Amino acid sequence: MFLSRTKIKSVLAQVAEGRACSNLGILYQLLGEFDAALKLHKVHLQIAKDLGDRASQGRAYGNIGNAYSSMQQYDLAIRFHKQELAISKVRLANLTHFVNTKSRRKIHMCHARVSLVKSLVVSI
Repeated sequence: MFLSRTKIKSVLAQVAEGRACSNLGILYQLLGEFDAALKLHKVHLQIAKDLGDRASQGRAYGNIGNAYSSMQQYDLAIRFHKQELAISKVRLANLTHFVNTKSRRKIHMCHARVSLVKSLVVSI
């Protein structure tokens, strides 16, 4: 499936908007403007959900959790950090599977190369 140039530009614009909201939210949080920070982090989360970007969703949940923690609303902070953790666990499992699969292929290739070299040495 190929995306049109217009669709690609639209997606890239949404990604940039999400990053900007995240970064601005972090700045507002550092300034102690927690309500503004939360609004921006929630916009980032919605954009990430719209795009199906699980990594960005995890970051947004973590940022929201950090903001609530700064506001001493620990129950809410825990709730959002648990969502961040759940996404991170799935992403780690997927990454581990990918790395293991790639490593197995590489090991098989190395064995094949060793076998090839051994056969060449024997034939010399």
